[in-house]
Amino acid sequence: MKFVDPDGTYNDYTSEIIKPKRYVNIPGGSNRAVIQVKITSGNVELYADASGDDANFILAHTFTASSVDEVVVTPRMRIVATGEAEVWLGV
Repeated sequence: MKFVDPDGTYNDYTSEIIKPKRYVNIPGGSNRAVIQVKITSGNVELYADASGDDANFILAHTFTASSVDEVVVTPRMRIVATGEAEVWLGV
């Protein structure tokens, strides 16, 4: 999935609520994914909700420089990309 700073946003977020398929029905499987961030300007914020239904989103990580990292996949996630930032989440 690719995310960029959009012309239109969803409640100030780049993405609607993401429900990563990797998290669903993986007994003994991985709940991790790779996130690639390319930042020319701006930043990227990754929000997570561990319950999947009723918990509030919390800021899990802020990226201010380009990188490739491993992240924990939660039942619901949001990604905010501002400025000239692009994000790819491998789920």
